[in-house]
Amino acid sequence: MDMAKWITAAPGIRYRQHKSRKHGARLDRYFTLRFSVNGKQVEEALGWASEGWTVARAQEELSRLRRAKRTGEGPATLREEAKANRRAEMQRAEKEAAEARWQKTVADLWDRYSKEVVAIENRPRTAAEKTRMWERRIEPAIGKLKINDVSEEDAGAMVRVPLRLSDSGQVIGGKAEAGNIYRLLHHMFSKALGWRLRAKEAGNPLESVTEPKVPRRERLLSGGEIGALLKALDAAEAEGTEHPRIIAAIRVLILAGPRISEPLGLRWSEIRREEMELHLPDTKSGFRAGRYRPRRLPC
Repeated sequence: MDMAKWITAAPGIRYRQHKSRKHGARLDRYFTLRFSVNGKQVEEALGWASEGWTVARAQEELSRLRRAKRTGEGPATLREEAKANRRAEMQRAEKEAAEARWQKTVADLWDRYSKEVVAIENRPRTAAEKTRMWERRIEPAIGKLKINDVSEEDAGAMVRVPLRLSDSGQVIGGKAEAGNIYRLLHHMFSKALGWRLRAKEAGNPLESVTEPKVPRRERLLSGGEIGALLKALDAAEAEGTEHPRIIAAIRVLILAGPRISEPLGLRWSEIRREEMELHLPDTKSGFRAGRYRPRRLPC
């Protein structure tokens, strides 16, 4: 920029003129403040006369900064003031964003959860089950509540709905469904905390709710029981009393120990007869190759 030398207009105020651009009858002037802060010389830019700056306005600005320095009320320089204004603006924006987040409902949480968690991480059957619980159980009860307003009482009531009680008040059914609802809600609100849709101090409303658990009814077969079952399968195969595929599936369950849905969904390409192996690309633990090698058991 083509500028002239600095000219002092008043104590602490100076300007320099543009060599070609005019403002009114005079050349345009660029004003600055020049003063001392904590023993250091500071020069702060104000602006052009064409932008409204005058010597009188510059004097007012200088007086305001000196008063702030003297009283300690407010920034003593324009740079500090600009930083303070930026911080205040950021805090204001964060507050507005937080207030907008606190207006989100549980239905809004499910919308994001279903897209970012269910659709990406869950298998089709699990996704369908979570969607069923949401649509039939959770949404009608708490879908319209604000995420930040859901209490432990609200969450606990949701978990208890499927439970069936006897006349004496003992739980006689519904624990599996209640447990599934508990785990779904717990995960949803954990995500809500991570996504800052729920205040950290509010915590997870499921944290103090007891998770219903179904007692495990399975047990390991003894060697004798396995031997007897294998002999029964051999007899059924020889007599033709059962379908060969059913017999094969039961043998796989006995010898390899997979989940029942895995051998029932096997494809021919996943059966390696030469290696005596089953290659299961879609196991419960995720989309990866699972290998089951049959082992000899006592008969």
